[in-house]
Amino acid sequence: MEEWTQRIHPDDTAAVMADVQSCFDGATPHYVNEHRVLCKDGSYKWILDRGIIIDRDAAGQPTRMTGTHTDVTARRMAAEALRNAKALAEENARAKSEFLANMSHEIRTPMNGVIGLTQLALNLPASAELRDYLEKIAASSQNLLSILNDILDFSKLDAGQMPLELEPFDLDAMVDNLRGLFEAQIRAKQLDFKIQVQDGTPRDLVGDALRIQQVLTNLLSNAVKFTERGQVVLAITLQKIEDGHALLNFCVEDQGIGIAEEDQEKLFRAFSQVDGSITRRFGGTGLGLAISQSLLRLMDSRFSVRSALGQGSSFSFELRLGIAAEHLDRPRTLRRRTDRQAGELAHKLNEMGHALHGRTVLVVEDNEVNQRVVCEFLKLAGLTSVVANNGQEALNVLAQQRVDAVLMDMHMPVMGGAEATEKIRANPEFARLPIIALTAGATQEERQRCMNCGMNDFIAKPVKPETLLETLCRRISPAADYVAEPPLPAAEGGGFPDAPGFDLDYALELLGGDRELLLELLGLFGQSMEGISDKIGAEATAGNLTAARNHAHKLKGSAANCGAKALCDIVTQLENELQAGRFETATFAAFAAEFERTMATIAAITAAANA
Repeated sequence: MEEWTQRIHPDDTAAVMADVQSCFDGATPHYVNEHRVLCKDGSYKWILDRGIIIDRDAAGQPTRMTGTHTDVTARRMAAEALRNAKALAEENARAKSEFLANMSHEIRTPMNGVIGLTQLALNLPASAELRDYLEKIAASSQNLLSILNDILDFSKLDAGQMPLELEPFDLDAMVDNLRGLFEAQIRAKQLDFKIQVQDGTPRDLVGDALRIQQVLTNLLSNAVKFTERGQVVLAITLQKIEDGHALLNFCVEDQGIGIAEEDQEKLFRAFSQVDGSITRRFGGTGLGLAISQSLLRLMDSRFSVRSALGQGSSFSFELRLGIAAEHLDRPRTLRRRTDRQAGELAHKLNEMGHALHGRTVLVVEDNEVNQRVVCEFLKLAGLTSVVANNGQEALNVLAQQRVDAVLMDMHMPVMGGAEATEKIRANPEFARLPIIALTAGATQEERQRCMNCGMNDFIAKPVKPETLLETLCRRISPAADYVAEPPLPAAEGGGFPDAPGFDLDYALELLGGDRELLLELLGLFGQSMEGISDKIGAEATAGNLTAARNHAHKLKGSAANCGAKALCDIVTQLENELQAGRFETATFAAFAAEFERTMATIAAITAAANA
């Protein structure tokens, strides 16, 4: 027995002997254990060791046992290989998702300029020839954006990161949007376009309207693309109403080139076309139907296809959608779109922003083209804009003037949007200031990051002017009630007692001269930061440098807002050292002493103010 235990791998010995001892003690009738044993050639192999006691003496001690050793090295190696392959696949998927997200951001930033400036140019008087060029640039830009969105959506679906949103929506509004999207193409090809909604179909529904419209847009786009003459029909029919839900059938039919039966199985493969000539003649990535099918699976549905070569195609699917308890408060008037004319965008934006005329929006954006685009949209809507090139400049602007909302890019030099938002929210004066993310990052992770740092809403680039105005109208309060009350005049002979380590003039300047608010902030600082020095020391001593740094970061922002300059300087040094993985006791001692002086000074200031 002793010789055998010496051959067990040192990392496995304790577990094996525990199982054997349990069997010896009578706790279990036998033992089973997988472990490594040393071979004569010096290598280790995995064995499945089974043992059972077959005889004991009068004292109950085991005298004989029997068992088997089964070589399971091949199985263990296969399992290890499978785990490694799984880990590699997950890493590759993560890398692919990260690459596509970065690619999306890099492409969307210049596209925002191309699309936005084209829209602004179309708003100006121009010759028929120039207007035709601009219309073609606009259409090409939207096609490029559609391809980009397809690739990004495919990546999300492939990684299982495409959430569905169940919200009330207006079926008539969706139908109207679809009509407007394809009206110009239909007219150019002289096709007959019909949208038929069966009588009695509920219009106020609950579901993911964006994804449903995405599927229908793809089907209609294909139908128009592959039909040279005849008609394209979108039919929506009610199958039944049950338990507060409506089962609807959506069907898109065309009289286009059709698909041979043997080729129909290729339709839903990613990056696939029925044949290569289709791609050369009509264009496309081959992703649209694959994405649409995946979206339908998320909604517990799938496509039904009927088609024959040269006789057109029919794509249909059924969805079970909730019926909204109350009618949506939306106008039922359907739009009829026409070619964009000079002044049309200005008129539309001015009308949409009527309630916000004269309001001021801070645009925080480092790209000059994007600055110009957004500011021009705001100008056409009757709003005033102020530009900051990064988060630090935004803080400087807010310290000097009042604004009604902030449009905040996320990725900027000097200070990014997330950090700037956190600093803005640390100031009680701006607790209700609308901050809206304006970013080329289009992933759900980016959206969640914006919400986590304190933003109120999210607008993805390229910026649609209508979306921009709708968001501002929704977020800017008519009363703009986030602004603090006008500062009260200082008391006669007013000022503060001597405050070493503080720059109270700077703090007052940040707060618009509001002495009472500064006193309130100092009192709040004294209460909320009590004991934080001990927390930092305890976490750092225990080796939890990240937690210690988080406490220091929180303290630094509050100290800066209160004018505690000396404390802010030393805690910044402490934070930087913790960030670098160091805990310098000398720095901490200096910080702790300054923290105590700061708290004592605040106590003296608040006591003098209340005397």
